[in-house]
Amino acid sequence: MADAHFILLLITVVVLVAAVLIAQSAYYRWRRDKRLDYRARYRKLLYLLEQSTVISNQLESQVKMAEPEKKLVDYYLGTLGVLETLLRTVRTLDPIKGEPASLDTSLYLAQDLSLRCQRVKNAFMGFKTKRKVDYAQLFNQEKPGFLNVIGCYFCSRPYRADFFAHVRVKVQKSHMDVFACRVCEQELEHTKSVRILSFMQDGKSVHWSKVKGYQPSAEYWHLNLKRNDVVRQRPSLQLVKSEKMSSGESPGPGSFH
Repeated sequence: MADAHFILLLITVVVLVAAVLIAQSAYYRWRRDKRLDYRARYRKLLYLLEQSTVISNQLESQVKMAEPEKKLVDYYLGTLGVLETLLRTVRTLDPIKGEPASLDTSLYLAQDLSLRCQRVKNAFMGFKTKRKVDYAQLFNQEKPGFLNVIGCYFCSRPYRADFFAHVRVKVQKSHMDVFACRVCEQELEHTKSVRILSFMQDGKSVHWSKVKGYQPSAEYWHLNLKRNDVVRQRPSLQLVKSEKMSSGESPGPGSFH
């Protein structure tokens, strides 16, 4: 009888220890995933501000030429003010750790600024070549459509500015603007086809960007080890346009992922 009680007690202790270890492992994995997500967002924020800074510096020498267009110059100076404010904000951020959601506002403003810089650049080019400024386009208030770009639209490889391209693909009769890693971009260019990562949910194939909780920065590199619901489809696609992210151009508007 005593032996039975001892065995039961031993089993209970083992189960409790195992539960504690599993919970501890899950906690550390959760903390690691948060750190990876935060760092990916932080790098993305730096990239956007770097591109905006490049464009702003390129246009500085053209301001005097554009002085007759006071509204254009004022808009450019206002854009510089937004850039300086965001740069000051970034200097106060921890580059290593923090709450990923704490960067949402800065990311949104940086992406809005990216679009604004591109409009200013186009306006200066228009004035330089045609002596005419398209103010309707300049003051366009279109909001960023790529707020949640965290990975390659096709394979979900974590976003990295120097390894990504902005591509336009044709699916049947419609066009789609997405971010793609260089691997998928080159495969698409050469084979007119590329595998798209999805997950099975309730018997349906769901694109990775719509799967709640999936974080490319934390899970992409060992997908086959961690999940058994992976689906990789290979539809026929046509590459219409590709722009490398390292070219100094800011991403344009569109349906990005």
